Amino acid sequence: MQEFERVQKDLQTRTATLYSQLTPLADEIHPQLSETLQLDLQTLMQSMQTFQEKLINLPNLNRPMDDLELRVVRHDLKNVLNIMVGFSFVMLRDITEMITEQQLSTLQLILSDSQALIEIVDQLR
Repeated sequence: MQEFERVQKDLQTRTATLYSQLTPLADEIHPQLSETLQLDLQTLMQSMQTFQEKLINLPNLNRPMDDLELRVVRHDLKNVLNIMVGFSFVMLRDITEMITEQQLSTLQLILSDSQALIEIVDQLR
């Protein structure tokens, strides 16, 4: 279980970093976006917060988990991560012309790191 706890802490740290990068970006670009894209941006931010909450509220890791419990944990985490990937992709696709290179880099980082987090969750055993 020590491996699981290490991965949990890594996921928490990486998600907090992503959220801290998205927050100023969201503040900068929000006024430029259509209403639909504003909702997409809000959904992306809420998904990051939900993911952080799920990580904090994981089952007790000091006891062995059976395969079903572990699959449920992976499923729950991956659902939120897939939302983050999807909305990051939509944002990149729909607002690339409206944002600066720095803002574009931040969104690309959020997308790639969300995909990397899915791979980490997939490896939980």
